[in-house]
Amino acid sequence: MGLRVSKSSERPQGPTDQAPGADAGRSLPRIEGSIDEPSPIHGAVPGQVQVRGWVAHRRRDVLGVVVMVDGAVVGGCEVSGERPDVAAAHPALRRAGSSGWSTVVDLSGVKGPDLRIDVFAILAPRSDTPSEADADRSFGQPVHFSSVTVGVRRAGDAVVRGGCFVVRDDLTSGLHKIYGLAEAPGGVSRVEVFCEGVSAGLARTALPGRFEGAQQGPDSAVALFERVVDVPGGRDRVSMTAVVTPCEGEPFEIRPWTARVEEDLVDAWSPERLEVVRRRTDETIRMISQRAPREDRSDAAPRVLVVTHDLGLGGGQLYLQELLKRLSRRGVECFVASPRGGRLVAELEEHGIPVLVTGTFDPHDAESYEAQVRQIALWAAEQGCDVALANTMSAFPGVDAAHRLGLEVVWAIHESFPVPQFLSEAFPPPRPTYIEERSTDALRRTRRAVFEAAATLDLYAPWLAPDAGEVVPYGVDFSEIDDYRARVDRSRLRAELGFSEETLVLLVLGTIEPRKAQVNITQAFAGSAALAGRDVSLVLVGAKEGSPYVEAIEDYLKASGESRVRVEPVQPDTYKWYHAADVLLSGSDVESLPRSMLEAMAFDRPIASTSVFGIPELVSDGVDGFLCESRDLLSLRAMLERVASTPREQLASMGARARAKVLERHDPEIYTAHYDALLTAMASGSAARR
Repeated sequence: MGLRVSKSSERPQGPTDQAPGADAGRSLPRIEGSIDEPSPIHGAVPGQVQVRGWVAHRRRDVLGVVVMVDGAVVGGCEVSGERPDVAAAHPALRRAGSSGWSTVVDLSGVKGPDLRIDVFAILAPRSDTPSEADADRSFGQPVHFSSVTVGVRRAGDAVVRGGCFVVRDDLTSGLHKIYGLAEAPGGVSRVEVFCEGVSAGLARTALPGRFEGAQQGPDSAVALFERVVDVPGGRDRVSMTAVVTPCEGEPFEIRPWTARVEEDLVDAWSPERLEVVRRRTDETIRMISQRAPREDRSDAAPRVLVVTHDLGLGGGQLYLQELLKRLSRRGVECFVASPRGGRLVAELEEHGIPVLVTGTFDPHDAESYEAQVRQIALWAAEQGCDVALANTMSAFPGVDAAHRLGLEVVWAIHESFPVPQFLSEAFPPPRPTYIEERSTDALRRTRRAVFEAAATLDLYAPWLAPDAGEVVPYGVDFSEIDDYRARVDRSRLRAELGFSEETLVLLVLGTIEPRKAQVNITQAFAGSAALAGRDVSLVLVGAKEGSPYVEAIEDYLKASGESRVRVEPVQPDTYKWYHAADVLLSGSDVESLPRSMLEAMAFDRPIASTSVFGIPELVSDGVDGFLCESRDLLSLRAMLERVASTPREQLASMGARARAKVLERHDPEIYTAHYDALLTAMASGSAARR
């Protein structure tokens, strides 16, 4: 039973990255990396074994890595493999996007039950070397960055069930994502993580993709798991445990992990330097404001600075686009600033809404952040804006710019994370304290924060001024949907998409990513004995090319031989999928109130979803949809089986009730008029103060 594997909690004594100079005295970790293979859960098979992982440094290039097995050098390689996942998770590390490394070592002579692998980085010369004479000394000793102890797996060693944490030697207090793997017959239903004996909640689980060369049991399945855990301070060590509930059999506990708790890592910006940076921006904004044109606008429609996080396709972005188009028809003038462009830039400008794409900022560089604030403030002043509208929590630099300009702000927040977790997810450690300060200050100073669900407002209420938050359900364009349904014959559309009249079509629509749990939906569907052989089709719309999460789904479908699941790319025409489907599915573990649900309900489609955040405020189990527990594969599977066993006539009645609900509660003119009134009142107040 169980696995004889664990990541080592010992850090070898010896080489560390302690070069003198500009880095001296900093508490930030300068080098980070890991060993991805051999997999801790499956160990190593004697013979030719691929050892691979990633490594990157904050300030210096990494020339290569040296691999040691049980203290002996067995190989080395350069560092150049593409790792977009590392770049996304560690934006402050130099060349993180090309930080992958891989080498093949010979383990044929390994006799013992375990072996230890250590990996060292060879760093390039320091970029600030004062002279050529000092260049050779700048290399220093190899820098150790990762180690793992794995079991040696022999022929016939079949894993039945087990798991391990993917560990680090030390943690800081505060929020951290804790990772691990679990294996069990028939798959893993749920994993609950405990910190110091106290439950941190259910973990997010997903299939890990291929384990090349792994000796798995014939009926076992491996799941990666992750959970955000609040590591307590004021102690030297912290212990993590996890209880795995398999789809078959009794729950079991995996090997615990204990880590040192180190002093919290913070930015190396001194208060004096930050004061200089802030004062420079404030002086620039003051000069911008003085030069901006002044006119009597007390009776004019508001001119609105609109700040958002992205203008590609997505629920939050489409929400904003619809709102701005409706506000423009009411005479409101809008001017958009976003760090990222996308398809919606051209569409907004075609409607006469100018767009400025600023580029992103480095969250660990206060100068970079302040530069973006100045850029947005200049844009707003040039357009004569007298009020601001923000979309998503990630737009806080624009909110900060508006406040410093003296503009009042209406902020539409869609994220269902409490503020500390949002910051942890958006800006991984080392902790960017300056960004925490600016984002929380932006929330505190905001006049009106708008949420689409009461559950999300409750998360943010402690960070807002008293009575600043309110719930305003947003709407969908029923006229467009009704026009589409009148024009497009559903039977013909289903035939064109490859569905027969008898097929029950279950639709999952949205970007395919871990929080939306399409992997879990696929696994629940394909592993259901009750659904086997039934004329049911599962369609996942929202795949992005090159996504590891999409590839994990494709690998699973290929291995399982399940042919009733289709994976479709992200696409602008979503109406055809709502029209062709019978039920909309959602397995998300984080979701405020998805636009896709409102649109599907407007198409007369019932909803089957996890019961998270604002969804129970929209969907009533057994009335206009189906609900199940989040992060639980067996609960998700049971819901799918309930849906498939419900007669078509009953599904149609549930869909009709779903449409009646959104017609009553989600008229887009209601929330448009609300925003119009808020912005107009705030703009009038701003004009009066001038």
